[in-house]
Amino acid sequence: MDNVWTEKEYEISLGYYYFFYLKHAGTKHLKLFVEAFNKENGENRSFASMSRRFGNYDAFNPERKNAGLNNGGKTCEAMWKKYFGTEEIPVPSQHLIHTISVFIKRYFRDDPLYDAFLAAHPTDSKKTPIEIDDEDEVTNSDAVVEEPNLIPIYKPEPIPVAEQTSSTKIKRNKLISQRAIQISHFHCDLDENHTSFISKNGQPYMEAHHLIPLACQNNGLFEHSLDVIANIVCLCPTCHRKLHHGKEIKQDLKILYDKRKQKLSASGIDVSFETLLELYGDK
Repeated sequence: MDNVWTEKEYEISLGYYYFFYLKHAGTKHLKLFVEAFNKENGENRSFASMSRRFGNYDAFNPERKNAGLNNGGKTCEAMWKKYFGTEEIPVPSQHLIHTISVFIKRYFRDDPLYDAFLAAHPTDSKKTPIEIDDEDEVTNSDAVVEEPNLIPIYKPEPIPVAEQTSSTKIKRNKLISQRAIQISHFHCDLDENHTSFISKNGQPYMEAHHLIPLACQNNGLFEHSLDVIANIVCLCPTCHRKLHHGKEIKQDLKILYDKRKQKLSASGIDVSFETLLELYGDK
């Protein structure tokens, strides 16, 4: 019996099922996929196990229902609805497209079978711009100390309209960043023991940082606003500069990701840790 599959395994297998298994990939390619799949996820899923999983997906694919297993399983049904919705004509989410694009590019970059897909869905995370500190940066000096006990509501918010300039720019809402610093009680979210000088408002000086860079808002991966409290962490100046300019930040990102994963999901922002690393250039 298979061990419980992770959400990342469901994402990759579902993406491969929809974009390749149903259209071009024969037995040879499927076996190569299973090998790469196990390497990516550190598991030992068999060819037969993957075939059964695809049969599960058939049960919820409106274009393949007659070919599906009698009982596709509740988890597979939930995954299908999450990434394809419930329409009679399946429309894959941008998140699923991004996930399988990264996977294919990592393991099958030189295979002609996947060239058309990669050309249609280019994913080069190292070229994704990281949020740049500018005049809109929010620091402790902007954060008032009023109403510190208000409980934030985490829910999906629409993507704000971009400012039309020579280069489209997403402007952050300073009030949201101020509130994020306030909710963290002016403590560094990486380590509350980190000290800083006392600012003019009498609290330790801290800075707001978008965990998922705001510059990634329009890269097609996110369907809701990234400028929300769930995605804004409070950092001491050293930790903030490290995330922007440091060489080894994977562990720091993991700490922040684990703290914010559920809140991000509640805000309509579903992102795996692996994808977050991609957005930072795999540092």
